[in-house]
Amino acid sequence: PLAPEHYRRLALASVTTHDLPPTAGYLAEEHVTLRERLGLLTESVAQVRSDARAEREEMVAVLRGRGLVGADPSERELVEALHRLILATPAALIGVSLADAVGERRAQNQPGTDQEYPNWKVPLANGAGQVVLIEELFSNPRLRSLAATLNRG
Repeated sequence: PLAPEHYRRLALASVTTHDLPPTAGYLAEEHVTLRERLGLLTESVAQVRSDARAEREEMVAVLRGRGLVGADPSERELVEALHRLILATPAALIGVSLADAVGERRAQNQPGTDQEYPNWKVPLANGAGQVVLIEELFSNPRLRSLAATLNRG
């Protein structure tokens, strides 16, 4: 991955986007399972999983090398560490996915689909699959923890 100090200043830095899985789902390879189920893989599922694991291991090594995670980080620690990593960029703006903030694992949008996936219709949920209502956002422990991480810089 591109080192944070090499990001452009006049840019928006984010851990994920609407066309990528939420970070918790990415870490659990749920995007691979979904793409396999929908018939969207162009390589064998074994190869895609192997590539995903190698990419994840490289990312964890970068985080560990910068002192952002310990030896056996939890998924939540990895998500927060990735956000601390983008805070180290000179980017003028930082974007945070609401899905990442509450631990959602399901993709909100799956590129390459029309009727096959409920794009933009997936209700926001936490990592346990429990719906998170807008009225509950500011009391959500995971969102509060990520906000504190971002405020500490």
